[in-house]
Amino acid sequence: MLTVHHQLPTTNSQLLAWHGWRLSVPDDWNPVKVEGDAGAGLLLLADLERPRLGVRWKSLSPKADAHAWALRSITEEIGALAAAESRPTNDPAWRGGLLYTEPDPPGRDVFAAVSAATGRGVQIVHHTRHRQGSDRRFADEILAHLSDTPADQPREWSIFDLTCRSPAGWRLQWYRFHAGDVTLAFARRDRTRVVLRQIGPATLALSRQPLEAWIKQLDKPTSKLYRPPTATTPVAVTLRTQPLRGLTTILRRRKRLFWAVFTRDQTRLAVHDEPRNRLLIAQSDDEAAARTFLSTVGGGADQ
Repeated sequence: MLTVHHQLPTTNSQLLAWHGWRLSVPDDWNPVKVEGDAGAGLLLLADLERPRLGVRWKSLSPKADAHAWALRSITEEIGALAAAESRPTNDPAWRGGLLYTEPDPPGRDVFAAVSAATGRGVQIVHHTRHRQGSDRRFADEILAHLSDTPADQPREWSIFDLTCRSPAGWRLQWYRFHAGDVTLAFARRDRTRVVLRQIGPATLALSRQPLEAWIKQLDKPTSKLYRPPTATTPVAVTLRTQPLRGLTTILRRRKRLFWAVFTRDQTRLAVHDEPRNRLLIAQSDDEAAARTFLSTVGGGADQ
């Protein structure tokens, strides 16, 4: 039986949180492929040598047979003969849960189940070479710390060193990953948006240009909608419950776009997160929402 632990292992592990899924993975595994949304998607993780873990999910009908779906999912991955050897996990958090452990590695360990929290089906494939040492972590660590968060509750996000929390009612709208530069954009039903950007290491970023220049920087799509900001104002920004000094500026929409509801004036906040050596920039038409997202950045697994 799998037991879900909400605290992560203390050594050589990192939090991966995406669209409500939350799991612990070794710190040398990183996403190499990210697709989809909360309804259906894929995460593929690899180390420097090879793929290590694949996570797929999809929304299912409330009437779906959880056991039948899990068995079909495992069968499609490893075939009927191997799937027949899978065993039930008997965990109330996972309806119809089945786990197949490769008896003769190299091969794949596979877990499939339907989340009791959201009704989404999830399949996790672990590529293993041997049955000793670190490759035992699939059931002992990864699955044991797997959890799913309902859509009506705050959700944690953690990917490429950017960790934050979105309040209930917010969804991830788009994302952008570059080396040392991660951006997540969230939206609410009332069309309020928050764009959260993390740049690191800050020492390198600030050697290129000061924080005031970073906060005024507009990418090409944004420059078509807003006039370049001309002034910044010092401001106190709460980060992980600690007040830090930052900067704020206003992005004014161009007059020719007065008819576009989504081009409301934007408040932009920037702060140098010195303990983590990161620059953080949040932008929203609701300053309070931007501050809320900023206050959760870097909070870690126990936030």
